[in-house]
Amino acid sequence: MATQTIAGIICASAIAAPVYKIICLNKKVKKNWNSIKCTPLGMLLYPIYGPSSISAASNVETCLQGTFTSMFDSSISSTNNNVSLLTEITSSISNDVNSIRTKIQDMEQSAYDDLNDIAQKIFDAYGRIAQLLVVVYGIVARVAKVFNGLINLAALSYYSLGSTWNGPIGGAARYFGSL
Repeated sequence: MATQTIAGIICASAIAAPVYKIICLNKKVKKNWNSIKCTPLGMLLYPIYGPSSISAASNVETCLQGTFTSMFDSSISSTNNNVSLLTEITSSISNDVNSIRTKIQDMEQSAYDDLNDIAQKIFDAYGRIAQLLVVVYGIVARVAKVFNGLINLAALSYYSLGSTWNGPIGGAARYFGSL
């Protein structure tokens, strides 16, 4: 009986060990199912270990879609890099053009300010010239009045002297001068 017990324990162990290994493998496969479901081993084990909510066809479709997406992404990445580079270049050109616009606007504003200052200085100079002309006109008018007074004085002196010479005093002077 002891041999039967030992043989039973050995048989039970021989059966229990693989069953235990299968249970551990089942837990390990279900735990890592997302990482192995699209591998050839995952496709082979899907009917046994795959989730029952997803059919085998939809699992294959999901795996093929993922494969296509990764292949498409790797093949389009160089095009995306080129488009990104073009975007950076056009952005740089746009920034340069805007910088040039800003510089031109600054130059226009500076020229406008300078021309405005020049116009203001010319206006001020014309104002001073007008003021100078008013002062010169006033001086010339006063000098003209002085010369007018001098001319009038000379004329009056001439007329007075002529009147004196042609009058009785001049006659007396001519009479005594001819003697």
